[in-house]
Amino acid sequence: NPAIVNPNGQSNRSVIRRTVLRLPKVYQIIADEAYAREAPDSAVSTGYYKQGQRVFVYKTSHGWARISNMQPEEWLELDKLQPVDGKAD
Repeated sequence: NPAIVNPNGQSNRSVIRRTVLRLPKVYQIIADEAYAREAPDSAVSTGYYKQGQRVFVYKTSHGWARISNMQPEEWLELDKLQPVDGKAD
């Protein structure tokens, strides 16, 4: 397949970028209760979750799990969660 050259002289092959789609993993709250925070280092609570509730985990970092993919951010302590499929991130 020949590359198509756009007006600025770049081929379409140099413009196309591969991205890996990371789907969220499903986790379950294993603690009696868990308070979500707006950031791992924040004391501001953004939500309350009970044992058995399921959440999507979009990212993990230093013992914390981001459970929102939009703003405002919501983070839970990772040790209060368990992956539903048995495999951690």
